[in-house]
Parts: sequence; C-alpha cells; structure tokens
Amino acid sequence: QPETVTVPVGTTVAWTNRDDIGPGVYHPENPHSVTSDTGLFHGELTDTNNIFSYTFTEAGVFGYYCELHTGETATVIVK
Repeated sequence: QPETVTVPVGTTVAWTNRDDIGPGVYHPENPHSVTSDTGLFHGELTDTNNIFSYTFTEAGVFGYYCELHTGETATVIVK
C-alpha cells in the first residue's frame, strides 16, 4: 500500500512485509515478493517485517507484482 506512489528520480522506495494472519496471531512465514514487470528489480519478503528497497535512477512508470499472489500488483511513477 498504496497501489500507486509517485516519487522524484533518485528516490529509494522500501517495501516491508506487514502480512500477519490476523489480530493477535503471528505466523513466521507469510512470504511475498516485489517483482518488477520488466525484470528491473526483484526482492524476496520471506517473513513478516522483511524489507526490500530499490533506488529509482530514471523517470518512468514501473509496475510490479508479488510472484506468489497474482492479485497483488502496484505501480511506482518516477518523475
């Protein structure tokens, strides 16, 4: 979240796995990935609170998705 974010060139964007099963329930493995539509970046978020970051060095529209959950998609717009 959010599904779309707009940032200036040179910004480092960080993704954090905040996926818990439910209120008061902790499960050690709720894996996700942050995978660029074009192969530009890929990060494994294998556990709750894992962080992956990427620095966007050029302008463009960069879609990404979770390899494990096909409905989890989003976009970074770099201006």
